Amino acid sequence: MYILYILHIPLAILIIALLVAGILFYLVSQRYKAKIEELHKTIQESKEDIQEQIDRAEKSESYKEFFLANMSHEIRTPMHAISGMTNILRRNDHPKEQDKYLDAIHQSAENLLVILNDILDSSKIEAGKLKIDSIPMNPIRVIEDVVEILRLRAEDKGLQLKHQIEGNIPEQVLGDPIRLNQILTNLASNAIKFTESGSVQISLKVKQEDGEEVMEFAVQDTGIGIPDDKLKTIFDVFEQVDGTLSKKFGGTGLGLSISKQLVEMQGGKINASSILNQGSTFTFQLPLKAIMQATSQEITITEQELVKMGTSLGPLKVLLAEDNDFNVMLAKDDLSYYIPGIQIETAANGKIAFEMFKDQQYDLVLMDIQMPEMNGYEAARNIREWEASKQNSGQIPIIAMTASLLKAEIVKCYEVGMDNFIPKPYKIEELIGTIYDEAMKKKEN
Repeated sequence: MYILYILHIPLAILIIALLVAGILFYLVSQRYKAKIEELHKTIQESKEDIQEQIDRAEKSESYKEFFLANMSHEIRTPMHAISGMTNILRRNDHPKEQDKYLDAIHQSAENLLVILNDILDSSKIEAGKLKIDSIPMNPIRVIEDVVEILRLRAEDKGLQLKHQIEGNIPEQVLGDPIRLNQILTNLASNAIKFTESGSVQISLKVKQEDGEEVMEFAVQDTGIGIPDDKLKTIFDVFEQVDGTLSKKFGGTGLGLSISKQLVEMQGGKINASSILNQGSTFTFQLPLKAIMQATSQEITITEQELVKMGTSLGPLKVLLAEDNDFNVMLAKDDLSYYIPGIQIETAANGKIAFEMFKDQQYDLVLMDIQMPEMNGYEAARNIREWEASKQNSGQIPIIAMTASLLKAEIVKCYEVGMDNFIPKPYKIEELIGTIYDEAMKKKEN
């Protein structure tokens, strides 16, 4: 019995040890289970927080785009009236001494439009939505256009605005003429703004850079110059040389930043050099590839051609849907001036326009986008559905007149059945040229 008792002692100890180990394992596992559950909870909360941040960012971006679209419309609409009516006054008989006032109004409207475009472009670049084209263009022609546009501004300050082309420049290269024009206009406008006497020169040459040919553009002035400590930050957003100068000369501080980003988006680079009180030079290089043969041709419509185009349209009957009285006045005056015998009927919103369209025959519809009761999108969609229900053989051209140039807004115009669009403020060649194109398409069909 004693021996059996002795033999049971290790077994009892083993069982106790196993029980203790089991209890300890259970306690430890419960502890870790609690920690794991706490960790899962923390991860879940983090996921929810991240998702909340993402939702907030997406909502913020949506609000931002909505704000930009509305701001564009609200500013461009009165700008359209100011710019258009100034052009009407300039082309009509008026005392010669009023020219300087009309020119000042026109230039101020153009300056406001530049600021608005800078803000919109900056937002598009930030959102990654600005598109760079690669189409045939003539770089020398772009420079000449910039010089011609800015010549009066330079002459008003007594400055000489000139351009210099060095070497053999290809007549046609692949690039984005609109963005090149924008960069050169920004740089040359700044040069004129900050130069009190002397000259501003735009130059172009081809040079070798890292074994490849690039086109080097330069804008040189004899202006106030830039301090050395500001040259490193001059291309930053909202950066200006001196706060007191911005009060004197104006500007948003966006032009150079946008120019730098546009250059870099095309695979180029830009830099500035300056001597205080002697002048500055802004140089940028673009890898523009020459093409052997022109595949497209830039078209400039002269005043005589506009009159000829308008006359050839004959007596059109047009429905103009527009809620702004000033814009109605402007469009009616421009259309009546260029298209003899034109009949223009107006509707103050899309709902009225749709009802008028159903009751009468029109050759063309000019459709504003943002209107009360029914906007231009809904009105255009309703017109197309009504035409389909009547099984009309051909659709009446609908041209959007929009103060918003956001890509999504333009795409929507085509999605609802519109045929083309005219931006506000429009240039007269855009108005008459677009109407002429749509009228010719209708005749062909």
